[in-house]
Amino acid sequence: MADISRTTLLNAVIQEIRENGFSDRSLRDIATAVDSSHRMLIYHFGSREGLLEAVVTAGLSESRKEDEQLFTHDGGQGFRARWERTKTETEQSFDRLFFELVAQAARQQPETERFRTEYVEPWLQMSARAAQGVGADPAKARALTRLDVAVLVGLGLDRLLGGGDDELDATFETYDAMREELAAEVFRGPDATD
Repeated sequence: MADISRTTLLNAVIQEIRENGFSDRSLRDIATAVDSSHRMLIYHFGSREGLLEAVVTAGLSESRKEDEQLFTHDGGQGFRARWERTKTETEQSFDRLFFELVAQAARQQPETERFRTEYVEPWLQMSARAAQGVGADPAKARALTRLDVAVLVGLGLDRLLGGGDDELDATFETYDAMREELAAEVFRGPDATD
């Protein structure tokens, strides 16, 4: 892997730490696991913190592509599709990494600043724009979206900690039914009639 590109190396690192974690591992350990060297990671990322920042940036970018229309008013299809995705092994490996990053961000680690400022806010902004587009209240749309994020993150954590699929699905269905009513009210424009 001597001549490996930064992107290829980063993708290998992301896959490795999705499966085996990050917080208790040294750069040397991660480098060995991806068949590279400590020096190659330093060359491309500068430090362990620089590598973590690159992982955060890549994760945010991937999440934005997949969830671009997740929290807009689409009859709940994007929200339901996102829930179904949480059941895949790929998504669960991402969730394990996500919660490691949350722990780092909660400690206000400088390399996680982008994660703290950019994880939820873009979804809130998309939802507010969608509400404005139909003449609805952007503040209510932001509040609904924050609830959506809280539910998906909370149920995702519950799944990782061993929550049963049937019970988690039932919980999602309960929230989704309430969400449909809330979304209909939030995204009702001023010209709508009851």
